Amino acid sequence: MGKNYINTCFDNSSDNELLNIGNIAYSNLKGNKYFNFLDGQLESFNNDIVSFTNAKAKCENGGKVEIVAKNLARTKLLETTSIIAKVVNQQAGGDLMILKSSGFPTRKEAENYPEFPAPTSLKLKSGLAHGEIVVDIPVQRNTRVYSIYHAPMPAPENIKEWNNLLSTKHKTTISGLTPGTQQAVRAGYLGTNGKINLSDVFTIFVQ
Repeated sequence: MGKNYINTCFDNSSDNELLNIGNIAYSNLKGNKYFNFLDGQLESFNNDIVSFTNAKAKCENGGKVEIVAKNLARTKLLETTSIIAKVVNQQAGGDLMILKSSGFPTRKEAENYPEFPAPTSLKLKSGLAHGEIVVDIPVQRNTRVYSIYHAPMPAPENIKEWNNLLSTKHKTTISGLTPGTQQAVRAGYLGTNGKINLSDVFTIFVQ
């Protein structure tokens, strides 16, 4: 494994911090093309997150039984989160972009930046080859990763139906597009809470 990696021990995290880490990681790992998990492994991870969330809620107005149940659920989630994080480290091979796409904070992220405002502008231009466009996003040095969405016009209203590309660089080339078509592009910065505020739609004709 390279010098870049994520934490695999979360014992010192508060209950809320642990849930935040788990929810962001699960959201980013579900359908992530960079990672392969055992059948049912991510579902079990999500079940442990839900179980701890429910146990924590019951504990707020409960007694000793509820406290014990919450502590057991926390221990289980800690174990599962650690296992998932180890898989991420192993399969990412030290690649910073792949590590960041997991949603886990990397060891280099000493400061916490929950979310960033949406970019106010995007620079779009044709690439060197046919079917390529270059997306230039204003630099945000504290972001974990740049997230780019693109779709042919007329673009779907649901952003989940757009193509999504993650990059650790502010300037990214998108290839394989159909020349002569108009492409819609939106982009944003990924914060430590997993939220991305996307820019307005910018368009370009593919050459």
